[in-house]
Amino acid sequence: MKDQPGLRIGYLMQLGAEIRQPPFDGPANHVRHVVEGLIARGHRVQILFRLQNQIWLSEGLHRFTPVRVALIDQGPLRWLERGIRRVQSSLRLPYLNWFESVRFALAARDHLGDNDLWYERTSWMGYGGALGSRWTGIPLILEDNGDHLADLEAKQMAPAGFQKWLSLRLMNRAVHQSSAVISSGAGWREAFIQRWSYPADKVTVVENGTRLVHLLKRENIKVFQAEEPGDHAVKLVYLGGFYPWHGVP
Repeated sequence: MKDQPGLRIGYLMQLGAEIRQPPFDGPANHVRHVVEGLIARGHRVQILFRLQNQIWLSEGLHRFTPVRVALIDQGPLRWLERGIRRVQSSLRLPYLNWFESVRFALAARDHLGDNDLWYERTSWMGYGGALGSRWTGIPLILEDNGDHLADLEAKQMAPAGFQKWLSLRLMNRAVHQSSAVISSGAGWREAFIQRWSYPADKVTVVENGTRLVHLLKRENIKVFQAEEPGDHAVKLVYLGGFYPWHGVP
């Protein structure tokens, strides 16, 4: 998608990261940098995200306001939700994430309904953005940051049986509601296309970056120094988590 300065963009996270206050973890830093990058290009960005069972709205990462959805957060529907959850939990019925997704879709419709497009950081079983996009006709761009099912399998938390079938069906419908996908790596792109049978020409790669170039001056980096490199071994140091669900056995 070509850059179009002046777009009104709604950034969606049904399963949110803590972007309100530091310390920011990896996902939170990623989200904040994406939002800051879009703003720097002249776009207006509103962020709608769900964190700790509360939906929040922010205008460009400044003020964060809790959001209530009157249609479902009070009255008969609220009591119906509680009753269904109690029955589902007692009988261990399949989990649909329906109330969370409908609540998020309504919040997006009510607060981001004037946007030109929605940009959503995907989450497992989070299809509120897809529902809202279908209701409003606002184009939905998905951000793919890895294979959620592979992540759950590596953590030994993956659904099984009918729950797995149902989860994949719901996710597939949500994925195919999107107009395009931005993947954070070439490997993730291939995995996404294969997992969801998504059109390859609609998936673009924008690699995850680093702030190293902003933290070090050119003369601090050995490759740019004047002297010839010696014959000693180069030491590479990686600081951070490195787990099976990152895609490496």
